[in-house]
Amino acid sequence: MLVLLFATSEELTLFRMFPDFCCCDTTFGTNNEKQELFTLASLDANNRAFNCLCAYVPNSQACVFNILFKHCLRMFWGESVCDRVRLMLTDGCT
Repeated sequence: MLVLLFATSEELTLFRMFPDFCCCDTTFGTNNEKQELFTLASLDANNRAFNCLCAYVPNSQACVFNILFKHCLRMFWGESVCDRVRLMLTDGCT
């Protein structure tokens, strides 16, 4: 398994409505397996933050994140939503 993506239906609906901005971060060692949890957050029309995706990443190599950004997100959110994302911030980790 490369990656496991999950989000609630409310999170998906909000992100389909407000996909302009996305902020990404990885938390390390917060679960029982000490594996990374990748989270993406966005802002609604009132500038309130919400999670738009969480991903369990058992193998946190650069190639896995490359596949996540290039292929998995497009399949999970859909082409039309991904094309509307204008800014994605990360902490710059490779």
